[in-house]
Amino acid sequence: MQRTEYFSELRQDVAFTWRQLLKNPGFAAVAVLTLALGIGGTTAIFSAVYAVVLQPLPLRDPARLMVVGEIYDGQPQVMSVGNYVDTDAAVTSFENGLSALNYANVNLSDGTVPERVVGARVTANYFDVLGVRPMVGRTFSVEEDRPGSDRVVVLSHRLWTRRFGASAAALGRTVRMNGASYVVAGVMPASFDLTTDSEELWTPIAFTPEQRATHDEHYLTVYGRVQAGRTLRQVQSELDAVAARLRRDFPRDDETVSFGAVPFVDRFVGDFRQRLLTLLGAVAFVLLIACGKLRSGRHSARAGGASSVNC
Repeated sequence: MQRTEYFSELRQDVAFTWRQLLKNPGFAAVAVLTLALGIGGTTAIFSAVYAVVLQPLPLRDPARLMVVGEIYDGQPQVMSVGNYVDTDAAVTSFENGLSALNYANVNLSDGTVPERVVGARVTANYFDVLGVRPMVGRTFSVEEDRPGSDRVVVLSHRLWTRRFGASAAALGRTVRMNGASYVVAGVMPASFDLTTDSEELWTPIAFTPEQRATHDEHYLTVYGRVQAGRTLRQVQSELDAVAARLRRDFPRDDETVSFGAVPFVDRFVGDFRQRLLTLLGAVAFVLLIACGKLRSGRHSARAGGASSVNC
């Protein structure tokens, strides 16, 4: 009985609404346009919020992933090679140690039209620290992250698809980069292409002994994955101890050095989280206003045959 009454009332409402729309085409046009703008705007903003804020990053347990760096202007920034090496050796709170990355443009030539792409030189533990595995093939070994043994490359899924036609035959293939030959070791999954302008290939960073001893020239982006059970306070305590030792041992380059760590998610999203949530609330409120206006217009039409809504 309840279902029958419900569908009967629903048919009556639909029939009445259809008659009113035909009777008042101006009101119908305003109603359709208002709902289209409200629903379209809300849907678009929610899609952006989901992609940036709600959708989890394609990394293992991203909440434990940190950006570690030398404090500049109140925030952790890039590090020198010497400071990175000493910090990695002394701090024990990070799982798989600290990883380092340095962006570099690469001239790629593999028998077709040469192309300039954005690449990155990374330490052997880079992919383990970020918590991502290759889709096919492998990443780098510790032995390959040494001068003279670093002629291997890992491709992004985007570059693999665009340049090599997503062919498995690309594995083991030799490509020319900056005039040197590299062997393709693996391909990362498509989900690891976090942004459209991110790096498209990775090679071992292979620090030389001279670089390891250099505590100036700050250009490394450093990541660390906090061990389960460790707190940020414990991490910061270890970083402070390393910084104090570096200030003592290398006063010329590290006279005022200090280290800090911030969650990767916060650095990756930045203040866009708050902006998008605020914008979503605003467009949702506009949609509610539009629905309220249309509802009041519908009731006015039912009561007195009104043909327009006072906007």
